[in-house]
Amino acid sequence: LVSTQSTWGLKRMISRLLPKCLPKNFMKSFSNMACTEPRKAAVLLAGCGVYDGSEIQEAVSVLISLSKYKYQYDCFSINKDQMHAIDHTTGNPMPTRNMLVESARISRGKMLDMKELDATKYQLLVIPGGFGVAKNFCDFAVKGAECTVDPEIEKVLKEFRSQDKPIALCCIAPVLAAKVFGKGATLSLGGKGTPSWPNAGAIDVCEGFGATMKHTTEPTDVCVDKENKFYSTHCYMKGDATAWEVLQGVDEMIKKVTEDLNSKIQLSKINLY
Repeated sequence: LVSTQSTWGLKRMISRLLPKCLPKNFMKSFSNMACTEPRKAAVLLAGCGVYDGSEIQEAVSVLISLSKYKYQYDCFSINKDQMHAIDHTTGNPMPTRNMLVESARISRGKMLDMKELDATKYQLLVIPGGFGVAKNFCDFAVKGAECTVDPEIEKVLKEFRSQDKPIALCCIAPVLAAKVFGKGATLSLGGKGTPSWPNAGAIDVCEGFGATMKHTTEPTDVCVDKENKFYSTHCYMKGDATAWEVLQGVDEMIKKVTEDLNSKIQLSKINLY
């Protein structure tokens, strides 16, 4: 029988039988090991601090999760002044600060100018939330439905999307994707209808941009848009979320991205064809 089997047919038969002959958890373990070289992620920071920059706990959760799943990462920001600076103890305005310089407080000094971001060198783009995303990366906080996205941010988003690479978005950051890509994008800003969701009005605005908005309520809920490779988790859109819940959500988001990236190369590692 084997002697009359075509080479292609024999390989196809082996490919069907092989998973049944392997230990029960082999394929799952294989998927986790599928990427032998470190992947690289680009992280966009909008300053330092929830009220005028990137939300620090979300940003740190991103860096911890990327490290956990064996990504190398670089942090980028726009080299210009923030919309404004806020005293986080009083809420009063302060002299404005440079976005890139402030972001370096989170990245331990290792920051790159957004102009240096080459999407071909990275497999993943991640944007933590914070009011800085809605004030510095766009003017959503001021203009709402009439907002525009900073040209540098729009350029990066479009480059990753055109290269079919995942874009992971925390908290308010899905607003950027909703505005830039509109119809066809599926995203989440959490839930609505209770005091736990003080900024739920953003959901309606994003739907006005044409995006499909999924309601998520649990800490580890992640909205996955398989077609566009958008991943979003609500983080502090839930006003009473804890730091632990935020970390859990971000971790689950990066985990899902990693699993999807691994699934693409899993079968190619067993070169039976």
